[in-house]
Amino acid sequence: MGRSDTLTDLRGRQESPVPTQSAALNDDDGSELPTDAVFTLLKNERRRRVLEHLDGAEGPVGLGRLAETIAAEENDVTVAMIGSAARKRVYVALYQCHLPKMADMGVVDYDRRGGRVELTDEAEQVLEMARREPDVDRPWHKYYGGVGAGATVLFVANYLALLPIHLAANAVSAFVVASLVVLSTAHGVLSRRRSDGA
Repeated sequence: MGRSDTLTDLRGRQESPVPTQSAALNDDDGSELPTDAVFTLLKNERRRRVLEHLDGAEGPVGLGRLAETIAAEENDVTVAMIGSAARKRVYVALYQCHLPKMADMGVVDYDRRGGRVELTDEAEQVLEMARREPDVDRPWHKYYGGVGAGATVLFVANYLALLPIHLAANAVSAFVVASLVVLSTAHGVLSRRRSDGA
């Protein structure tokens, strides 16, 4: 299927907002998957794990093996150490929810009775979207909050003379303003690049 490029560590990626507009990814034979459906699939970490494992597999994978591998990863233990309850939770979720949804999209061939699953040719569209999907959303609110908290600590420490040197209020203000300008500029540039690349 030409999947020599493995997925770029999709496991740590945060959930991304689903686009409100539906575009489509076209493959050579004209079939299409709506972009919002692809994003819905990719925003779930467990489904990203399924894609990653199936992408690296040679042929169909047993549901039991897939479930225990994903359960082990989610619990940060080896497959041998995974408990039956954790394995069963993942197995049931894959069996009842995730794999049927992926099969309905045409991304996987899911033999529910035989407990086997593999990627379809259409999955290449999803894998391609995963590879070119923009970087994870940065927690900008935390960055701005960090600058605000740091500025507050600096002002208070300066006011109470807790710093080794006393800073002029103008110097502290200039530092805070400069930090906010740099941060907001970076935010704007990265957001523009992301929207241009979408």
